[in-house]
Amino acid sequence: FVHGHERIQADGKIAPPGLFKLCRFCQSEKSQATSKNELQKFGSKVQQVRLVASVPLSGEEWTRLESGELLAIRDGRVIMEENSSGDREPCLKTTAMLSAPL
Repeated sequence: FVHGHERIQADGKIAPPGLFKLCRFCQSEKSQATSKNELQKFGSKVQQVRLVASVPLSGEEWTRLESGELLAIRDGRVIMEENSSGDREPCLKTTAMLSAPL
């Protein structure tokens, strides 16, 4: 479980975001597949990893968690997301991201 809140920012003020998230994909080293279709064809496993940190750890496009945002993550996938207004939505949007570079 991940809960977005506040943290001490670089300017010394306490404010959101308190956390950032990033999703990464990688393939099994046994596979030489170069596309999603090849991965499916050869039965290669694609691993999905969610990273959460108080500040972005790389130049990649990290997404900020808003104050009050709650995530439930299992096996690298966000299985439930609740925003600060209490709205919930299941997050099963991961297949579209498989076309991203591995």
